[in-house]
Amino acid sequence: MTGVIQDIRYALRALRRAPGFAAVSILTLALGIAATTIVYSIADGILLRPLPITDPDRVMLAREMSPTFSDMGLSVPNFLDWTARQTSFETFGGWRGLTANLTGIERPRRLNVRQVTWNLLSGLGVKVAVGRDFTAGDD
Repeated sequence: MTGVIQDIRYALRALRRAPGFAAVSILTLALGIAATTIVYSIADGILLRPLPITDPDRVMLAREMSPTFSDMGLSVPNFLDWTARQTSFETFGGWRGLTANLTGIERPRRLNVRQVTWNLLSGLGVKVAVGRDFTAGDD
């Protein structure tokens, strides 16, 4: 243990002799630790934690495909037909992606947004954090 204490004293004396080097070394170390923490936090939040869906084994994604387009949106009339005719699911919800303008702030921004049916969140078992859940009248 005495060797470790001597090494620490020597390191402190060397850092006192070269304060510029010490400052750059400490700053580099702090930036490296901060970058690692940020990357891990993002990976943890996006990749490692499961989505807040109550029973993910019971969730299914259905989409419409054609020989021409492998990834296409479902039209509203088709969605209404699927909803009326389906008998296999407790809840049948949908969404579509859009872009919208956010105004009322200093500079308007273009956002990617989702329009969802009134029962999508409750079908996934997601609880509303603030306010109320959607109702059929909101659809």
